[in-house]
Amino acid sequence: MILGSLERAKSLEFDTLIQLSSALVSDEFETSRQLLDAAKGDESILRAAGVIARVALERHLFTVADARGVTIEINPPNKKKAEGQDVLNSLGKATVITAIQKSELESLIRIGNNCAHPKESVKERDVERLVERAKEMAATIA
Repeated sequence: MILGSLERAKSLEFDTLIQLSSALVSDEFETSRQLLDAAKGDESILRAAGVIARVALERHLFTVADARGVTIEINPPNKKKAEGQDVLNSLGKATVITAIQKSELESLIRIGNNCAHPKESVKERDVERLVERAKEMAATIA
């Protein structure tokens, strides 16, 4: 009975973490959408929309890894902290996400990274895809 209670408590904790993460990133995706709609050709606002969406997506993925007890392997090991690719590799290895999901998430994170670096070109349709697909994927990955 005690073991059952402990498992139930862990399950509730997992559910709560994922629900909180989903609520937080939902707000961030909404902010991204508002910026995207307001950009009207302003590249700096377009880039800001993409960066916010990428951060929201990565934050959700790190929360999922934490809630599921997935250890994030940092590659190379001498990096100071884990990055998006590290969490994707770890979630894929733990079979939390499929190979197809991992590939799409890598593409979305790459768009967000391009938004963060002014020397990289960004297209409005790519940022649009990032905002929409990242929101959809975050809602289904738990």
